[in-house]
Parts: sequence; C-alpha cells; structure tokens
Amino acid sequence: MNYVWDFAILGKYSHLFWLGIGWTIAYTVGTIVLGTLLGLAVGILRLRRWPVIDWLLVAYIELFRCTPLLVQIIWFYYAFPVVLGVNIPAHVAAISVLSLYGGAFYAEIVRGSIESVHSGQWDGHGRSACGPGACCGS
Repeated sequence: MNYVWDFAILGKYSHLFWLGIGWTIAYTVGTIVLGTLLGLAVGILRLRRWPVIDWLLVAYIELFRCTPLLVQIIWFYYAFPVVLGVNIPAHVAAISVLSLYGGAFYAEIVRGSIESVHSGQWDGHGRSACGPGACCGS
C-alpha cells in the first residue's frame, strides 16, 4: 500500500482557510470586548447589594456559568427563535451567547477581585495624598 498524499488541491482553497482564520479572530475579539464590558457592569452592580437587582444578576451569572456552552448555543440558535417567533441570524446568536457566557465569568472575576481587597487597603488609599477615585500610580 503506497499511497501518495497530494496536498496540491489544498492550495487552491487556501483563501477559504485564511478567511476562516480572519472571522475566528474577529468573533474572538468582539466577544471578548463585549463580554468584558458586560462583566464589568454586572460585577460592579453586584457590589451594590440591591436585593432585586442582585437576585437577577446572580440568576444570570449562575445560569450562564452552570450550563454547558454548547447547550446555550443550541438554545440561542434553535429554541429562542421558535419561542420568540423571530429569526436570529447565526452570527448574532454566536456573538450574543459567547458574550453573555464570557460576561458571566468576567462578572465574578470583577466582583471577587474587588471584594478581596482588605479594608485596610481601602482605608490607606483614602488617607493617602490622592483624593477619592484618584490613582496614585503616577
């Protein structure tokens, strides 16, 4: 059995490979940016401890963190259009679900990071030469 692999056919379709790489990078950057913005907003709102809003945010975070990503993608692309009676394009469903999924994780990172700062550090910053909300890095 002497099979000779002929990869010449792949050169003809290399433009599709690079197109796919470009779209992958675009989706990755877009969903990371949207997810980070969403996670930052949700994480900061979780620090406020408003009961009704906090309950809704915890429900969002737990729903998206505790269900598999593939299940969420299938729900967004197949089930929600049937339930809502609208047609959701594939790219909109992909960006939405990946941003919401990442945003749930980022929200917990933001909330946990801020809550982990010891109260003495907050007090020290308040008594430093910088005013409230100012950065002493420069």
